[in-house]
Amino acid sequence: MKVRAPPASMMIRRAAATKSRFRHCHRSEAHQENDRADDKNKRDFRDRNRVSADEDYEVEYFARENAVTIEQVRELIKANGNDREALIEAARVLRERK
Repeated sequence: MKVRAPPASMMIRRAAATKSRFRHCHRSEAHQENDRADDKNKRDFRDRNRVSADEDYEVEYFARENAVTIEQVRELIKANGNDREALIEAARVLRERK
């Protein structure tokens, strides 16, 4: 016995019903504006010039890029603040002291 595909009109009705059923799942624009700053979809680069000591991936990346340890990065942030340029300069001075 062959299985026949449903007619196109029935498929269109099913698609419309599914779309209306899941319409409530999409967030409104008002909710999207109130998203957290660490939303990876927002690409405004506001905090690219800072290093967060609370975010392990940022500390690890900074340590790897500047050839210092993770503990040294956390100490540099405590001493110099979280400005990326100041931290890069402090890491350079730290490396030269060795």
